Amino acid sequence: MHRRGFTLIELLIVIGIIAILAGFILATYGPAKQRARDTQRISDISQIQVALESYFEDPINGNQYPPTLVHLTSTSQTNSEPYLPSIPTDPQTGLNYDYYSNSNANADTGVQYQSYCIGANLEVPNSQSNALTAAQSSCAGVTWCPFTSTTYGYSNTGPGTIHDNYVVCRQ
Repeated sequence: MHRRGFTLIELLIVIGIIAILAGFILATYGPAKQRARDTQRISDISQIQVALESYFEDPINGNQYPPTLVHLTSTSQTNSEPYLPSIPTDPQTGLNYDYYSNSNANADTGVQYQSYCIGANLEVPNSQSNALTAAQSSCAGVTWCPFTSTTYGYSNTGPGTIHDNYVVCRQ
């Protein structure tokens, strides 16, 4: 009985085929993960928007938005539950989403914090029209707004330029 093993060339061909197949799988897996994280970011912002509107509607808060998102985790005076159990964070970086509430007092009522912007830096950026559609469907009265700031946002276009590419505002 004669035993024959694999030759070095046969083994290299099999390893090469496996490497090519693994490359195809990894190439399709990366963008899918990016889209999943972006979907999570948009979902998180929608969840924060609902909590912001609940905060605004709570009579104890004087019809204004909170100055920071931390206020959403406190217990409501009219309900034993917090507006939000915990503040969602970016699924990739773990950082908080950008939130800015305008502290200028309304000339008619004197009430501060009547508008807000909240944003996320998407890995696969939405076009403005897609972001507008997503924003309008997520919360009534909320509009997409371009947001560029040196104070809020992520730096993804180079030093000194900070902006989000998915931002919703309540004005």
